Amino acid sequence: DAEKCDICTDEYMGGQHPANPNLLSPASFFSSWQIICSRLEEYNSHQSLCNGMPEGPLRRNPGNHDKSRTPRLPSSADVEFCLSLTQYESGSMDKAANFSFRNTLEVFLS
Repeated sequence: DAEKCDICTDEYMGGQHPANPNLLSPASFFSSWQIICSRLEEYNSHQSLCNGMPEGPLRRNPGNHDKSRTPRLPSSADVEFCLSLTQYESGSMDKAANFSFRNTLEVFLS
């Protein structure tokens, strides 16, 4: 919910590419990283596991994310709530899981 991304610089998470706002700056450490296993729906429909092949460079564009895949990014309150949880893990990691830091961070709990 911040107005601008203070850590979106090449010395931290990576600045914006000068020619494509959806990519990281070539000067960023992360600009050579690749996406893998991003098509979960496709793998699930074919009942297959991800083969681990690169699918292209990391993409970014803070505040302009694909809302069909991620309806909203976490707010400051969401982050504070997650960080306030004292139990790291409890039970399985699925939709029926109990409150814990890991289950909340991994988005198994809303």
